[in-house]
Amino acid sequence: MNFKKTLLITIVLVTYHSIAFCQKALYVNGKPIDNIRCVEIKISTEDLSLVKEEAAPEILDATITDDCLEVSLQYTGCDGNIELVTDNKIAHNSKPKMNFKLNWIEKSTCNEKQQILVTFDLAPFKKIIQDNKAMISILGTDIVLKYKN
Repeated sequence: MNFKKTLLITIVLVTYHSIAFCQKALYVNGKPIDNIRCVEIKISTEDLSLVKEEAAPEILDATITDDCLEVSLQYTGCDGNIELVTDNKIAHNSKPKMNFKLNWIEKSTCNEKQQILVTFDLAPFKKIIQDNKAMISILGTDIVLKYKN
């Protein structure tokens, strides 16, 4: 085989390999997002009332349905691993609120724009939020939600 054919075959194989690996699903807490609902929210030791950074990936919208926080995300990529964290504290600014922050555990490895709905389990935080009449604040956004009974 001559050099040009070898080079062409190598380029084709590398391109196919890159595309094939870019077909992995988004993960949440290390689990594929395909068949899971109400994913666990991790508790952080970081004081989220002091955090000023932007959420990643971009949060387009959020609602609460039953005991699940439904978050519509837009991100550039085709894989990656995300988590939602809280410090499990009520911040008492003008109105009481519990802060939540979306983090990349592993960033995506390709540049395809995606939009997806991810749901997180609010049930472990329901009592403290409702007892304090606190709002739910998602850092890096203007989204503030009320947890209804």
